[in-house]
Amino acid sequence: GGSEAALEVEKIVEQPTLDEEESIRSALFRLGDNSQRGGAAGRRITARDSLVGLGVKAVPYLAGALRDDNAFRRMMAADALTRIGQTERRPGVYLE
Repeated sequence: GGSEAALEVEKIVEQPTLDEEESIRSALFRLGDNSQRGGAAGRRITARDSLVGLGVKAVPYLAGALRDDNAFRRMMAADALTRIGQTERRPGVYLE
């Protein structure tokens, strides 16, 4: 199932530092920015790019965000995962 796959990913992905984890959590929050004030799309893109920059360390967090109630967060998490998958070609990261 999905939780078993997530556990497998966590086993093979280098754990983020505390600072990186804080950055990941902050960026995940910003992925869901649905405010009516200007610039929300830009803030979501900046957050996505930050997560992509952290690479596979962000994958378990992004996988969890795919189940979020916020549609923007789900969409941007999926986009970030796709971008990480396109840039990170490391053996053992991909599950069957």
